[in-house]
Amino acid sequence: MCGGISAALGLGTAPERRHTLVLLFQLGRVLTYMALGAGLGGLAAGIVGLYDMALPVLRILSALLLVSMGLTIANWWPGLVWLERAGQTLWKRIQPLAQRHMPVRATGDAVILGLYWGFLPCGLIYTALAWSSAAGDATQSALLMGCFGLGTAPAMFATGLVAQRLMALLQAQRLRQLAGLLLISAGVWTAYFALSHANHAEHGVPGAAHSVPESDTHHSHHHH
Repeated sequence: MCGGISAALGLGTAPERRHTLVLLFQLGRVLTYMALGAGLGGLAAGIVGLYDMALPVLRILSALLLVSMGLTIANWWPGLVWLERAGQTLWKRIQPLAQRHMPVRATGDAVILGLYWGFLPCGLIYTALAWSSAAGDATQSALLMGCFGLGTAPAMFATGLVAQRLMALLQAQRLRQLAGLLLISAGVWTAYFALSHANHAEHGVPGAAHSVPESDTHHSHHHH
């Protein structure tokens, strides 16, 4: 995902100018993530409004994606390769539009390229979208994706020798396994939270049912 960014943002420009372009590029990328998060979060909120058990189900699905992503990053199971391949279909249509703004010379081009770059097929992005949409709220999902975008910004900022060292570090098997274990742990915790929430909701139904007759009784006394 980081490859070619510095070239796209114009290696011929002055360092100060290049930093500005990279910042604007990051802004566009994060805005796309936030927009996608808001859209999916709003959709999830609508589904949750129709079906009470939809939120736990969404959280369990996001937990499964987190575990799958963890296994993929650790090179234990290429589970999300098919998801990235599916995203390639959309990216093939967007890529020619993005290439019109490369290499970047104007500030507007940097923002637009960042907006397009947010659609780059990546299993980690898809996992983050699924996880953030499980919040069941458009605003919360957008903010979570904004945090995700900012969290990945340092890797996108890296250029030249720093980028080579960073990529070599990210390819280290032990580091990949550690990252994979962290994602798997997050997935297990998310699933546990979703299941416990579902159980509490089930146990809370009888109490809610009993509250209706009390209300009816109050109204009946009022009529008398």
